[in-house]
Amino acid sequence: MSDTADYRRDRIRALLADAPRERLVEALSEILDVTTTAMTPISYDSYGIGGWRSDDLVRAEFDARTGVAEDVDAAILIALTGP
Repeated sequence: MSDTADYRRDRIRALLADAPRERLVEALSEILDVTTTAMTPISYDSYGIGGWRSDDLVRAEFDARTGVAEDVDAAILIALTGP
């Protein structure tokens, strides 16, 4: 894990404590937009310029993005509704 990622997470945690409700709702809405984008189905554009990326590579990347997005969505849902 990079120092930048650690710093970013620490900064987010610090901001959460004092953020107004509207800002938190806006932030969660943006996160859901990102997870929706991550789960966008594979298209021809996923293969890069000239279609040089293999099917296996494109599928693996999509599966990884989708898995992370689903985990984030689930974590938000659990945080909002309780375990």
